Amino acid sequence: MAKPANKESNQVNERITNDLYPDPQKLSEKIEEYFEDRDNKNKKYTVSGLCYFLGYSSRNALQDLKARKDPAYAWLVERAYLRMEEQKHEGLLKPGQPTAGFIFDLKNVHKDDWKDKQDEKEGGVTIIFKSGIERDNVEVEEQ
Repeated sequence: MAKPANKESNQVNERITNDLYPDPQKLSEKIEEYFEDRDNKNKKYTVSGLCYFLGYSSRNALQDLKARKDPAYAWLVERAYLRMEEQKHEGLLKPGQPTAGFIFDLKNVHKDDWKDKQDEKEGGVTIIFKSGIERDNVEVEEQ
């Protein structure tokens, strides 16, 4: 079982996060390199993949970067999340594309904007997309 995080380990993680990218321009270049690498390999973007590519050992590193005083870091992280979200959103719109994994990721990683709305009267599920479009009783294919 993993040990609960303590103040000292949080300070170490913060120091590592700060030391890897003291300049937002370097972070921007490395994030773009990640997306180009995934595109060239025809692979999906993931939060954990981006963190690993950036040299971090935890997905929390992106939140640490967002919390820095320089707003450029928060902007870069938000843009990276948005680009990952956009790829998944596009996957939902492709006919014949299995959607269960995309829906799970959007609801759990981008949870502030993606939710299921239960319709108890009809017994169905309505998926509410960030754009406001609703699709009733979406068939979810198993992957």
